[in-house]
Amino acid sequence: MVVLGAEIPAELLARVQAWLHRDVGCLIGRVEYAKDRFAIGAVNSRAELIELRALFGEALATGEVLSCLVLLEPGNAALPGLPISELVRYLDDKYFAGTEEAGARRVEMAEAVTYNLSYHLRCPVTGAETAFGDFDQVAFYPQAVDKGDPLYDPSMYAPFVCVNITSDAYGFAMIAEDRRARGARSDRPFHSLDKAERHEIYDAALREFQKLAERTIENYGRATDPAVLTPICLTDGATHYIAQHDESAFVETMKRPFRSEMPCLYVPRIIAQWELHFELGIQPDMSAIYSPAVPELNS
Repeated sequence: MVVLGAEIPAELLARVQAWLHRDVGCLIGRVEYAKDRFAIGAVNSRAELIELRALFGEALATGEVLSCLVLLEPGNAALPGLPISELVRYLDDKYFAGTEEAGARRVEMAEAVTYNLSYHLRCPVTGAETAFGDFDQVAFYPQAVDKGDPLYDPSMYAPFVCVNITSDAYGFAMIAEDRRARGARSDRPFHSLDKAERHEIYDAALREFQKLAERTIENYGRATDPAVLTPICLTDGATHYIAQHDESAFVETMKRPFRSEMPCLYVPRIIAQWELHFELGIQPDMSAIYSPAVPELNS
C-alpha cells in the first residue's frame, strides 16, 4: 500500500490494511489491494484533500496505483456518531461543495450529489494519453450498518469515515493489461497483436471483471437486512444491478432503487474505443461509455 501525504499512525494503517485484505465487500478493490496497487491518505481540510488528489494523480501516472482510499478526519471521534444525513452534508460542505476548481465535477441528481475527477493518463492498453473522467469519489462510513438510521445501507459501509477514488474504465484497462502480461503473448504489447488476439484478451478480462462485480453485488446483498432495506441485487442475466442509491451517490437524503449497468454492457464500449485507436488511429474517448443509472419507478 502506498501512503500519500501525511504520515498515518501505524495502528490505524494496520486496521485499514486488515479490512482491505479480508473484509471489504468490493472484490475488485480487494484484488487490487492484493496486487499492491492501492493508495491511502488522511486529510483534515479541503486544502489537504486537493493536495492528496494531486499526489494520487502523480502516482497514477507512474502506474504505481489504481485506487485511493482517503480517510476523512480519522482523529475526529464525533463523525462516526452523526446521523448519515448530517455526516454526508458536513463532508460535502467542508470538502467538496464549490471545489470545481480543484478538478471535481459536481453532478446533481434527484436526491443526491456525486463528484467525478478526471485524470489524463497513458492508457495501459492503447498507450495513448487518455482522459479518464470517471474517477468517482464515493463516501463510506461506519453508520451505514446502523439499522436505526433512515439511510442504512451496508453497501456504503467502511469501519472509518472515508472516500474511495477509482475509475472503472481505467481499472478495466489494467485488468486487460494484466491478462496480456501474464499470458502467452506477454512479450508483445497490445499494438503488436492482431485484432483476434486482442479480442481474446479482452474477452478473458471482461469475464474476470464481470465475475468480480457479480460477487461484489452478492456480498453486499447478503450483508443487508431485507426487513430494513431491499438488498442490492442482480437482474436476470446479470446485465444490471438494482441498488437503493445511484452508482456514485455522495449526498443522499433518501433511499430509492436505481438500475445500473454491469460490466458486460459498458465494457464493450470501452473496447470499441480501443479498437478505433488500433484500427484507425482515433484518440480514445471515455466520456460517453456509461449509460446513466435509471430510477426504478415501479418499485
